[in-house]
Amino acid sequence: WTNRRVVLDGINPRWNLPRITRLSNGKLVINGDRAYNNWLTWSEDDGITWSPLQKVPFRGACPDRIVELSDGTLLSNVEREMQGSQLRVRRPRAQNLYQYRSTDGGATWTEAGLIFEDIAFGGSGEGAAGGLRGGVRVCTVRNSAGFGHPSPGGISLDNGSTWSRPLLSATYGGMHRAGLLQDGRMLVTYRQMSGNSSLYAWC
Repeated sequence: WTNRRVVLDGINPRWNLPRITRLSNGKLVINGDRAYNNWLTWSEDDGITWSPLQKVPFRGACPDRIVELSDGTLLSNVEREMQGSQLRVRRPRAQNLYQYRSTDGGATWTEAGLIFEDIAFGGSGEGAAGGLRGGVRVCTVRNSAGFGHPSPGGISLDNGSTWSRPLLSATYGGMHRAGLLQDGRMLVTYRQMSGNSSLYAWC
């Protein structure tokens, strides 16, 4: 490995869960939140140099990595709770998961709907949405109501335009990450929340 290179500098407020994605055009993009404001930075030279920070028009915590659909649409999601005029994103209060969409390569973003409405689980977040073939997408989130509770999630059959009611998954964890394997199966990794706090995976 080479010596580390500082891409996103900042101590207070700190960066929260920055994610890096390579798009089909070769660009790299990092997204993350800082004090619930979400930012992007881009690289066109394999990470040697990075663009000035681009603020995106949605607030929330724990953004998922940016996903590119076959038509070039970019998707991401964040968790947030609205209570009166004050944004609250800290557990154990209920948090909803919202999806955002860009159809112009990340220049502009619009809210694309509610993925997960946390009405029964008492604190969910860290949503990870992975894509299967045929426009099917699966999202799994952390259940913060207490250890030993299954992680809820949802299924979309139209590339994230609409989502099912919350469903319980087979995982008991947080920090889920989902990806599609070459044989068509989805691999989900996560931090186990029940028993030993270790890295687990389901396929």
